[in-house]
Amino acid sequence: MGQKIRESFLEAYSDAPGYQVSREFFPALSEGGLTDSQRKDLDESEAAIQTTELPQLRISLLKAGNMEQWATPIRKRLPAVELFLDRVIPDLHEYADPSEMPDAFIAGTDTGFMEDINLISYSLNAGYLGLPKSARAPWLKKYMEMSLKEERIASLRGLHYEALRNVDIVPLVISPFVALARAPWRMELSELYANNQLWLIKNR
Repeated sequence: MGQKIRESFLEAYSDAPGYQVSREFFPALSEGGLTDSQRKDLDESEAAIQTTELPQLRISLLKAGNMEQWATPIRKRLPAVELFLDRVIPDLHEYADPSEMPDAFIAGTDTGFMEDINLISYSLNAGYLGLPKSARAPWLKKYMEMSLKEERIASLRGLHYEALRNVDIVPLVISPFVALARAPWRMELSELYANNQLWLIKNR
């Protein structure tokens, strides 16, 4: 199912410059990117997947504007899937009944290039990294207690790898983004780091 949805996104954005297929949640060149051996293991696991009849699933699309840009190519490949537009990530939403929760959801998120505790914390609490709710706070506490950066990065890569191997997350595409400021305001973003915590916005 993940492969078919990935193909759908490539179709949806085939005419848009800058979009490319992704098999990792964190960018490959980022600090949270997988090791070569982890990538090799995931490639072998994916190659071994056999085609099967998929169950009828409910998938929510967290998207600004019209959902058809995503829904039309997905329905072409997965006609039995029920798609609906949503505004809140399931793990951050209160449901009156568990049956209201979708089986899966598709959303865009900023995954970052450098170690960023705010982004890691958000990704955990949003359910992107696969841990059950009861395990998220203990994992983050242990992570923040590690004094050596190499140890923290190894822990983050391990969590990333397990989420992909267990198919808790299925990355689809990496997309570019743009930030705009209206005159007389101007932005002074870091030229060195893509994930600088301080985005300076100044009045000319």
